[in-house]
Amino acid sequence: MNSFPKYLVPFYLIVFSFCQSKQNQTPDAFIQLADQPAIKVRAGSEEKAALEFSISDGYYILADYGSDHNLQFTKLNVTGNDQIRTGTPAFPEPADHMLSGSDYKMKIFAGKLKIALPVQVAAGTASRNHVLDGKLSYQICNHQKCFFPRELDFKMNIQVP
Repeated sequence: MNSFPKYLVPFYLIVFSFCQSKQNQTPDAFIQLADQPAIKVRAGSEEKAALEFSISDGYYILADYGSDHNLQFTKLNVTGNDQIRTGTPAFPEPADHMLSGSDYKMKIFAGKLKIALPVQVAAGTASRNHVLDGKLSYQICNHQKCFFPRELDFKMNIQVP
């Protein structure tokens, strides 16, 4: 004779599916690059590109500097070519954050992360759309834990008129 009440089966299925859906969410879903129009840069000049990343509510990424070797601090890399070069990215001022249960202070980014990136186009560069590969390396955390370091690959369109 089975002692498990059959009327509880739907309840357990709902709870199990909810737990599975939360478990299967990956940190990659918590940071995204906003849609960017092509950045217009004339041949022989330089402009600043504004890259805007959205970090989901309740999550943060570690700022672009630090000395703790166990953590991955945020880095932006955009690969240029012979005609188009990128400079050092300018990150905004990070916020202070105290790690729960300790007196360890971290610098973090949360919400919107706007990074300014200098883009130089060499004189004589062909007038057309150029595509550069970019990568944001980061470690995302919430109030309970930090996830393994991640990378977000993206494309950056440079329009040379």
